[in-house]
Amino acid sequence: MSKFKTPAKLVLFWSILTSTLLYAQPRIDSIFPKIGKYGDTISIFGSGFSSTPGENIVHFGHAPAGILSSGDKIIEVKVPVGAIFGELTVKTPMGRSMISPGFLPTFNGTRNKIPPTFDSIFITTPDFLYKIEIADIDQDGKPDLIGVSNVAAKLYVFRNTSTNYNISFAQPTINYLSGSGQCVGIGDFNNDGKPDIAVGTSYPNQLQIYVNQSNKGSINLAPNVLIYTNSEPIDIAIGDINKDGKNDLVVADNQYGIDIIRNYSAGNFIQFSLTNLLTPVGPYPSGSTQGVLLHDYNGDGLLDIMATAYTSLSDSFHLYRNLSTVNNINFQKELISAKKGRGTIGGFTIGDFNNDDLIDMAAANWLRTTRTPNSTVSIATKKGKESVVFSTGDSIVTGVHPLSIAAHDFNGDGNLDIVTGNTISNSVSLLINNGRPASTSFSPVVNYGIGGQPRFVAAADIDADGKPDVVMGSLLLQRIAILRNISPERVDFCGIGNQKLFSKRVGSAYQWQISEDGVNFTNIIDGASYTGTDRDTLTINNMNTDFDGRFFRCAVDNKTGISYEVSVVNSFTGTQNSLWHNPMNWSCGIVPDQNTSVTILTNCDIDMDAACKRLLLKNNAIVNVNPGVILSIVE
Repeated sequence: MSKFKTPAKLVLFWSILTSTLLYAQPRIDSIFPKIGKYGDTISIFGSGFSSTPGENIVHFGHAPAGILSSGDKIIEVKVPVGAIFGELTVKTPMGRSMISPGFLPTFNGTRNKIPPTFDSIFITTPDFLYKIEIADIDQDGKPDLIGVSNVAAKLYVFRNTSTNYNISFAQPTINYLSGSGQCVGIGDFNNDGKPDIAVGTSYPNQLQIYVNQSNKGSINLAPNVLIYTNSEPIDIAIGDINKDGKNDLVVADNQYGIDIIRNYSAGNFIQFSLTNLLTPVGPYPSGSTQGVLLHDYNGDGLLDIMATAYTSLSDSFHLYRNLSTVNNINFQKELISAKKGRGTIGGFTIGDFNNDDLIDMAAANWLRTTRTPNSTVSIATKKGKESVVFSTGDSIVTGVHPLSIAAHDFNGDGNLDIVTGNTISNSVSLLINNGRPASTSFSPVVNYGIGGQPRFVAAADIDADGKPDVVMGSLLLQRIAILRNISPERVDFCGIGNQKLFSKRVGSAYQWQISEDGVNFTNIIDGASYTGTDRDTLTINNMNTDFDGRFFRCAVDNKTGISYEVSVVNSFTGTQNSLWHNPMNWSCGIVPDQNTSVTILTNCDIDMDAACKRLLLKNNAIVNVNPGVILSIVE
């Protein structure tokens, strides 16, 4: 299918550099668990990993993870601060492997499904930013913002200077482009562990590669390579197409189809070559491709390409099945009818939206009209692990004219939610996933008015509080809009003793409040039950299990802060024997009651009536309930 020849001067380099990559290539088969919080331990299963921990480099998105242990078939790592929903990569001296999407960061959300809440924060920008990406460029553990302007022909990097719960950015670093900025992609092109930047421009139609030479606290990008494309670049996907250990570029262009740009780099020698042109996706205009994503859809270890057309005449995705080898890039085009209803796809994303461990697709659709029913999100669910067949799901009405879409867990329940940026209604639509197994079910859409015609939407934890925030560029205003996630958090306590809560805001005047439903709050004062109601730390005196399900929050300088849902918990450890009613067998030193959420860590015997609010079994533990005895589980 290729009509491009590899440059002759690269052949010798390529032969030498790939001779050792034909063997022991790393491969990620699965990760467990797939959902977790910062600091949690996860296992990466596969093959070709190094038994020397330091020879394995693991990234959650662009956040490096600490290696706990490693062997040929398993790596154990800690989830790093700044991990985002997206690709997880493992790099060894023999190559790299990527699973995308790999891991879903979450937080302790409330049990009663209170909708997420957000603060609006606006960052002034020198120009209108057409496209924004998020990555930790200076590797300080904080995700930075990377934006391109199609008017001023500039690349901006906004270094994240946020502290916990306070979002701020330094003045942007500016790099001049050779053309009008249209799209941007982030990936490590020279295998030095740092995220580099690829910018697609029009007039002229090309990619400009910036090699990341930044250090903590300082952004430094070196313009390195110009790559001419067949037409105007619209979107960029990055991944190792041919399993040679190097990140290649897949570019959706505005006219001819999809450009495959192969990475021949070695160390500081950065070299790419346009090697393949895949046939157009759609018939109008002139086969324009709107977007591209990489994912191994059939489980063969190779990254396939999913693409969409910029046309209201098509209701389908196009899959390019990867048949490549190390020395030959080859794709086979297939049509997938998966999107319900007509309309141009403004953007699409992938993830497991129905909790069946298969990767589905979600598309934001619009027609050229201001009528709301023509603006929707469609969910297409995958039918089998090795299959590329999708079932068409229902369409969900959003704000008007959604041009972008992103996915993350916004309320901390472990389910993948969806957000869209809507240009005509000047809003963001949030779709909360109800998490029903083997089916797609979302709560009614919540629209947040943001103004400025949001052109691009992304999700990442900007202020390192464990919650994903929403980031948007603007077609109308010179700003970046951030919806900072201040959703309620669950805190786990034993139902005894004194327990403390801490304000996450800093100020001069504090007032703690309480609520039974998480919505209606009233002030509390010092007394027998509480101490520190007007300070940054609240003490709940002599807590009992009746506090389970109550909410507390602290107003700082008359501004309400994050609310906390108290959850009374207890774990059965079997320290002394197997009896439920022995207090010494429980982590809290008391026997649980009907207000307590219980985790059973080892086999347990119940010889008299017992109760708990929730029951979770771990480590294959068994609960034996004697005849005539009742275990009451409230929920």
